[in-house]
Amino acid sequence: MVFVLAFSTVVTFAQTEQGKWFLQGSSNLSFYMGKEKYKQGGDSHVADNYFSFNFTPMAGYTVIDNLPVGLFVDFTSTKYTNPDDKDDFDRSTGFAVGPFVRYYILDLNGFKPLVEAAVGIGTHSDAYGPEDDDKDSGGLLEYWLGVGGTYFLNNNVGIDLGIGYGSESYKYKAEGEIDEYKDVYSGVYFELGVVVMLGK
Repeated sequence: MVFVLAFSTVVTFAQTEQGKWFLQGSSNLSFYMGKEKYKQGGDSHVADNYFSFNFTPMAGYTVIDNLPVGLFVDFTSTKYTNPDDKDDFDRSTGFAVGPFVRYYILDLNGFKPLVEAAVGIGTHSDAYGPEDDDKDSGGLLEYWLGVGGTYFLNNNVGIDLGIGYGSESYKYKAEGEIDEYKDVYSGVYFELGVVVMLGK
């Protein structure tokens, strides 16, 4: 009987049961583990390091207990630095939207470990040189896979902490150029966010 009562306490999901609305806003710092991959005309090149910051609001619905699904919007700002010349840098901004799914694994006295995945499409704009002498724009495809947890302060509000792996693929054709460009960035991110659960 003691074992049954203890187990019941562990698997209580008061905040994330079926039928609740899920709202989350987060930002993360992305640290690229290596170098940028640059593809042009079928050839691959190694280019700059980069540092990226984003804000990603999400809205969804718990279709079953502990499983929110919905849509996210991702706003990203990235700075690329030449490792040989710190004054030589470019900037990029991106916007993407797409579906996400999150699963809360169990309840540890208000802290709920989770796994999460998402994929989105959108657009981006790039500016080159210290004075933004040249600009390009094009399509964006991104995805991420993450793990972490939400610590619920009460039945409605929680704090998100997470780590994951993400990839962004930028595709465009520069003005006056014949070849189509494709930039691919992959890296580890650390996430901090706020979760709000609404409903019955």
